[in-house]
Amino acid sequence: MSSLTSGLSRKKMVFVLIGFVVLSSSSNIYIIYRGFNSGISDSIDSVSISKPTKVNRQLRSNVLKSFPISKKEYEIITHFRSYLDSLEKSSSGKRSYDSIKLVHPGLVESLAFIENYYKSNVKD
Repeated sequence: MSSLTSGLSRKKMVFVLIGFVVLSSSSNIYIIYRGFNSGISDSIDSVSISKPTKVNRQLRSNVLKSFPISKKEYEIITHFRSYLDSLEKSSSGKRSYDSIKLVHPGLVESLAFIENYYKSNVKD
């Protein structure tokens, strides 16, 4: 900031400061004036989030029947994720792991998401 003002005299800096204060003050006064004199403005209604009192068991069983992956597919995904973790931890597999992440960005995060989603929706 001092490099920008190094070429200005003290008189010019005071003039710029006064101009800035006048401009910002007038802008704030205008905003406050419009707030008081604009009449009715659009307001945002807030409604509290309500929890359902009963969980529909039939609906839950329908969701589980139509769950997108089977238990076998889930096991394949978890084994593949553990394989990727072992690649990441070994010095020889680190190069392969990095190339997989480069070609397929977000793969590890997607596998973790699928695993957590499956765990939270399927109760064994």
